[in-house]
Amino acid sequence: MSSFSQSANRLNKFEIQEELGRGGFGVVYKALDTVLGRTVAIKVLHPNLVNDPSFLSRFSKEAQIAAQLDHPNLVPVYDFGHEDGRYYIVMGYMSGGSLKDRLAKEGKLSPERALEIIEQVGRGIDYAHRKGIVHRDLKPGNILFDDEGRARVSDMGFAKVLSGGAGISMSISGGVVGTPAYMAPEIWKGQEASPATDVYSLACILSEMVTGEVLFDGDTTPAVMTRHFEPIHIPMDVPEAWRRGLEAGLATDPNRRIQKAPLLLDRIRKQSTEISSASPAIRTPSKKKSPLLLYGALGLMGLLAFFAFFRNLEKPDSSNLNIEPPPSQASISALTTHEVAIPTLPETSTPDPTETNAFLLLLPLLILIVLLVLLSNSAPPTAP
Repeated sequence: MSSFSQSANRLNKFEIQEELGRGGFGVVYKALDTVLGRTVAIKVLHPNLVNDPSFLSRFSKEAQIAAQLDHPNLVPVYDFGHEDGRYYIVMGYMSGGSLKDRLAKEGKLSPERALEIIEQVGRGIDYAHRKGIVHRDLKPGNILFDDEGRARVSDMGFAKVLSGGAGISMSISGGVVGTPAYMAPEIWKGQEASPATDVYSLACILSEMVTGEVLFDGDTTPAVMTRHFEPIHIPMDVPEAWRRGLEAGLATDPNRRIQKAPLLLDRIRKQSTEISSASPAIRTPSKKKSPLLLYGALGLMGLLAFFAFFRNLEKPDSSNLNIEPPPSQASISALTTHEVAIPTLPETSTPDPTETNAFLLLLPLLILIVLLVLLSNSAPPTAP
């Protein structure tokens, strides 16, 4: 592999700072553009690849196409060149690392975060598809995060060009580019790639993000390949609302598969909404007294109020009594030939029968209204 010593850590105008990773095409370094003063990522191609003139021609063409792609969810390509027999491509530096590293460090992601990432990746991929480019090798390792945490797809320069040319990017071994766990069945068969090929890889990645496990895994490459052609078994950790959408994105036949990245997200979101709408509303149980006790207590209160009302009607008011003081003994003797004045009590008023009957009619009506209100409030909720 290409390497840089402490005494020769420059490549043209770029100062090499550290190695970021290695892949099928070569080594990726973090470097400083000493002219523009910005940090970049440089991929230096493997010497075995650059010895093939046809590969250099194809690679140069793909790099030119990638440099024309301008989307916030794609890693930008700035330059392509060579020096002292070393060919390199200059890209934007993504300080947030890769999705592969994040899954290894944090484990599975929440469904909400997984959908957010796959939606960003889908927008970038859909943009490339509309430009006539298929990625062919989508995987967690080439989904990178910038300093704002936004997901970006790298290596679009190595994609299959749909609108012209039959060249296929090659790895060091000479095989077609692709990572077994995420390669669509048609690629295994040697068939042409299409936007549905990237949709298949997106579905694999989405499942892995919420489960923390590779969907199609195996001890050997042939074992992994076989799993891609077996009946699909969606892991239990995948949300129920996602299952049909993922199955449609993982169809073995590309013609029966979801054809565009945004449609995969739309299908999953739509089915999530449908399941939520079909689910009955759930009332959180609370500690309440029995409704029978409540209604009984209410009725008892009405009866007590009824009797209390009539007792007040029948009880005389002592403040209205006109009682004169009793006469003295001398007065009694003086009045022997006269009548003795006897104090009289005022007549107690009796309830008006009309008012009593009206009250008797109104009281049960009031109690009935209260009961109906309570019953309506305690009715079970209906589904929206």
